[in-house]
Amino acid sequence: MTPAVIVLVATTIALRIVRRREGESSRDGSVRPAGRWSEAAAGTLIAAGWWVALAISVGGRQGFDWWPDDAWRQSLWPILAFGVWLAASRLGAGDPNSLNTGAISLGQVAPSGDVAPSGDVAPSGGVRWIGAAVLASLIAAVTMPGGEGWGDVIPLHRVWMPAVLAATLANAWAVERLTRTGGERWGLWVVVAGLAAPMILAAGTYGALAEMGIAAIVATLVLAVWQSIRPHAAMTTAAYPAMAVSASLTASGHFYSYEAHPRWLTGLILFLPVIVVAADRTVRGRPGWARVIVAGAVAASIVAVVGWKLFLSEPEPEW
Repeated sequence: MTPAVIVLVATTIALRIVRRREGESSRDGSVRPAGRWSEAAAGTLIAAGWWVALAISVGGRQGFDWWPDDAWRQSLWPILAFGVWLAASRLGAGDPNSLNTGAISLGQVAPSGDVAPSGDVAPSGGVRWIGAAVLASLIAAVTMPGGEGWGDVIPLHRVWMPAVLAATLANAWAVERLTRTGGERWGLWVVVAGLAAPMILAAGTYGALAEMGIAAIVATLVLAVWQSIRPHAAMTTAAYPAMAVSASLTASGHFYSYEAHPRWLTGLILFLPVIVVAADRTVRGRPGWARVIVAGAVAASIVAVVGWKLFLSEPEPEW
């Protein structure tokens, strides 16, 4: 329950920052909208709070160390930088109105037939995503295990480093796009599914990795439930570090496994959020409930296939 408590505290403080600003009335009696600084601070605090919840949970199980020996634990530092960078820079990235754009209720459709967006959907600034790519590259590099006992997996780094980089960036961008085009209320459930698949992989390889995956899911699940009931765009920033954890966890689960997993399965695990968002794109002009059904069906199907392949089917030969 520790991840849930920490995330709840961080989110409560963050939303109070925004709502306090919203509630301040000027001398003429008008209500001022939340300032850009307060909104950026709220989103950044939630992303950082999510990371703190995960770090404390992992540290409580594995011991607290600023730079642990395990590569998968070392990756938490660049993951923090990645999440904070995207959360703090979100306001200037094709979202000029506000981070607090207001959620679109299920079934709300614009007169043109497209789902009304929760904010501008213009492409994000190049500088923002270049910075994110640099940090994602660092995540990929740190995630790769090395040193004594890992010599046999070194040749796999040239495949897994670009895979982690691509999955981290693509999933973060896809979920951001989803939450800005009417999926703000339920977008974090896609993130939960994106964490569930690598957690299943980790559960069959290394218990400590599975515990990390469970902690990440719990921290995200709290926000997903909150966002479904009382949405606020700032809460969606937790998706940034979560998607980085998902990619890193998938790679780590593979390196700790003695089984060779087929490439199609690895692709499903790595890019589950991208696949869900691509499926949602085909029904974006439909009512919100239809989009939720399609996204939920695709996500649940992928997670089910991953579970079946890893635990119920015949294992592949060892590599």
